[in-house]
Amino acid sequence: MHWKRVNQLSSNNTILRVSVPPQYFSDDNVRKLNWSISFAFMIPLGWGVFVFGMSAALVIAVCVAGALLTELFCSRMFRKASIGDGQAFQIGLLLAILMPPGVALHVPLIAAIAAVASKWVFGGTASGLFNPVCFAWGIVFLAWPDLMTAFVNPFDHSLVQDSFTLTRQYLVSGNVVLANPMDMIQGISTALPSALDLQVSSALNSGVFQTFATVLPPGYVDPIVGFGVQTVGGASGLILMLVSIWLMYRELSGWQAPLGMFFSAFLIIYLFGGLPFGMGFARGDVLFFVFKSTFLTVMFLLAGVYGLAPFNARGQLVFGLLTGTISAILLIFGLNMFAPLGAFFVSGLTVWVIERTFRNRSRFATKLVNQ
Repeated sequence: MHWKRVNQLSSNNTILRVSVPPQYFSDDNVRKLNWSISFAFMIPLGWGVFVFGMSAALVIAVCVAGALLTELFCSRMFRKASIGDGQAFQIGLLLAILMPPGVALHVPLIAAIAAVASKWVFGGTASGLFNPVCFAWGIVFLAWPDLMTAFVNPFDHSLVQDSFTLTRQYLVSGNVVLANPMDMIQGISTALPSALDLQVSSALNSGVFQTFATVLPPGYVDPIVGFGVQTVGGASGLILMLVSIWLMYRELSGWQAPLGMFFSAFLIIYLFGGLPFGMGFARGDVLFFVFKSTFLTVMFLLAGVYGLAPFNARGQLVFGLLTGTISAILLIFGLNMFAPLGAFFVSGLTVWVIERTFRNRSRFATKLVNQ
């Protein structure tokens, strides 16, 4: 809990403020951090509304309203004005990013209430061991696993199942195991690739991949350009990447954690990702595990953001390597598209250890911490 003790020094009439970690230079800097990150989160959410329609807009509205109302209630109960710091608004946006667009509205409402309430129970801003968003998301995922897989077709807005759910169904059905997971689900998926996806895939196969005696299956272009069967904020890998670059430019996020996460996950998936499909060692389909899961959302929007990840550069790299390793293992052997989010939650429990092990801090943290 962030507290301050004020001592009046009789010698020079100066106010001495002593506070326990986390220590911030000023409340204005904290508000600026929260609102700047919230602005970045609005960009993929705006695209999600454009792609998924009114259902996505309702999910966003419920998440934000639930978070703000709970923050208002808690701030009055604890007699501490905090709604203006922007963290409750940021929590609501982040929860909306991670929600499937077709989910029943009581699920994001309960998640928003649980996230903000847990923040206060654990001691306030940046004082808890658990990330409040991941904590609340995990509660509703365990309580309503079926509702948390209510995805929407970006083209006709019908309810569809994600690629990992379809892959699990195929593997347990007793059908012949094919070499590529995309080949397994093409016959049973109702979310067919777009015409743009088919054209680009064909052009890449004829111009690039045939040189290496390989083929790019249809279905991998849509998640990049913005038409993936994904969460509300995860439909476009390109937009997520651009938002991440903007956060890094504004020194609100580090690049070490996303890089470490991608490197470790790529290596493990390539080496062991083919085992569930009978493809053997070093035959994993990295594109399937990265583009069809929440991996890009976690890597670009969560893994490197200061406050969600360690402040120091070496700590960020270690955090990213750990998150990527856990993500890859859960994806390969669990075949669940939300595995990277679970990995981020588990890795988040080690942030306080990493912060104390690696002492050097980023330029942004230097302005905020220990001033």
